[in-house]
Amino acid sequence: MRLRRPPPAERLSPQSDDQFLAALSKRVPDSQHALALNLRHMIAEFAGVDANFVLATATFDELDIGPADSIDTIDFLLRLE
Repeated sequence: MRLRRPPPAERLSPQSDDQFLAALSKRVPDSQHALALNLRHMIAEFAGVDANFVLATATFDELDIGPADSIDTIDFLLRLE
């Protein structure tokens, strides 16, 4: 029997948009910051968590996304990861 871990909001420290972008700054050019924030909010909605818990370093596993229930969902998740 697998024990359920606490939800991301109880395990992760929130990260503001500015902190999120600062953590990405070396890998993502300034011209793509708006896109990065949009993706962050989309991932948060998909995971059912507040966007502040989608950290720059978070994995889908840390956000409890998965396992997927359809081939389309798996395709979407792999493309995002």
